[in-house]
Amino acid sequence: MPEQDARGLDTAEVAQARSEVTRLRRAAAGAPERAVLGLALYRLAMLLGSTPGGLTEGAELMAEAVAVFRALTDRDQVRYRPALASALDMLALLVGLLGRRAEARVPATEAVALLREAARLEPELEPELAGALARLGNQLAETGAHQEALARIEEAVLLRRKLVARSVTPLMTALFTQRPPAAGPSTADARAELASALGDLGIKLEEMGRFEQAVPALEESVAGYRSLGRPRTPSDQTGYEMTLLTLTGALTKLGRAAEAAPYRTELVGLRDRLAAVSPDLLASLDQLWERHGFRLTEDGEFTRTSVPGPQLPPPDPKLVERIDRLNSEGLTLGRAGRADAGAELLREAVDLSGGHDHPAFQLLHAGCLHSLGLLLAWGGRAAEALSATEHAVRIYRHQLSRFPGRVRHLYADALDSLGRRLAVLGRHREARAATEEAVVLYRQLVAAGAAEHIAGLATALNHLGIRCADTDDHTGSLTATSEAADLYRRLYAQDPEQHRSGAVHVLSNLALRHSRLEQTEQVLAPFREAVEILDSLGTQPPGSDVEQLAGSMEWLDHYLRHHGHRSEARVARRTADRLRRASR
Repeated sequence: MPEQDARGLDTAEVAQARSEVTRLRRAAAGAPERAVLGLALYRLAMLLGSTPGGLTEGAELMAEAVAVFRALTDRDQVRYRPALASALDMLALLVGLLGRRAEARVPATEAVALLREAARLEPELEPELAGALARLGNQLAETGAHQEALARIEEAVLLRRKLVARSVTPLMTALFTQRPPAAGPSTADARAELASALGDLGIKLEEMGRFEQAVPALEESVAGYRSLGRPRTPSDQTGYEMTLLTLTGALTKLGRAAEAAPYRTELVGLRDRLAAVSPDLLASLDQLWERHGFRLTEDGEFTRTSVPGPQLPPPDPKLVERIDRLNSEGLTLGRAGRADAGAELLREAVDLSGGHDHPAFQLLHAGCLHSLGLLLAWGGRAAEALSATEHAVRIYRHQLSRFPGRVRHLYADALDSLGRRLAVLGRHREARAATEEAVVLYRQLVAAGAAEHIAGLATALNHLGIRCADTDDHTGSLTATSEAADLYRRLYAQDPEQHRSGAVHVLSNLALRHSRLEQTEQVLAPFREAVEILDSLGTQPPGSDVEQLAGSMEWLDHYLRHHGHRSEARVARRTADRLRRASR
């Protein structure tokens, strides 16, 4: 048996690949032809990236391969563009596996763009395009861009259906084996890829709460996996398991538990067969599920794993009461314009709640840190506010798998705050990633039937629209803000007093989003809605961020006047002036 290192890698194979890279780096220095080095880097990166312990080095080597192929593509685009695209695609995969999802979107998007162009000239590259589309969809989904993710995954499914009737040697396989891509009859590979793409589609639809649409895609995916006989690779096994798990969940949520039962039995049987032929692989898959916070019971139900720990004494109720009082009084002072005084009380609450092992105290500590970050931000102390909020986010992230029901909404709120703290400091891409993660969590809460979190989702989507605009993604900004506006319209209709401020802000933002895309006529409706709500307040200020709202109205005054809507521009100017007076 080949010798393996602690990461499970064949040490001889890795050593040989590493030696080849070293030799080729020297040989290719200053030489015009570096393609062989690029392929060697790609191969070593994929070897290292096959286990968690090698991901970081694998991503670094794949980035080097990208640089090699990019230089070659600059000289001969037609010849080297597919190789550059494949390296970018795999770089995105490795970076995403490291948890850097927002960063992974950049190479994933470029890979798809390059492969679209290449596949127009060489249709045999369509399998590569389909795979890149599916992987881009998954990266987008992980950062909260659900509609865009769904569109990419649907496109991948269409391509995979087309490719089932023929087989094409994948691009990097053709390059490694020195043989051209070749068309042929349908193979197990093509059917497995279609089953995987359909599974991705069903899972995405289920995450978005579209259970009726998810079920047919998931059922077709299961049928595809069944047609393969038994899973041939770990990837097939995990895809099959995840599809069965999601299908049973979707059917159960639709009230079709009887239909879900056979799929649950199939999941148990699938794992029993794997245990008989490859117990090591089953153990590895179980570790993967455990890392995601799940454990499979004997009856085929995946449950959240609980993390056992020592029996701790219950928290001192008097101390908890004191911390809660300091937190509440600090926030009250902050809302009254005394942010510095409120922050002092919250620092005391942070000190009292810190240093305890009990989870209740740790969550209380995170809440105090979150509140402190808010008051420090109100007091203009941006760097300190960021530090406190980041600390709160770390605690919530650590506790999420242990107490998902209690922590998820707190974690989502803290991530949304983190996005605002980062944006103030000009770290817009990180701010967007944090806000996208908050949106994902709020969607999960709402999809699970927690209607009380619809307002949280609407707020996070409104902030995501701002974060997208900060990164010059005005189309994404409009998409997020439009969804937020639809949610706030519903909320305002149900409870005008509670949701008036949020509705005004998001509607004025929606008008701004349309204006950024020069959709002049679409600006008017949300602008008029916002003004109508403001007029219903009389002289009462519309909640927080009045200065920001006044600035939005001043910008709309300028925009509407410039585009010939002088009457609406005058309304915007009067509204801005009224808001300025109310904020003094």
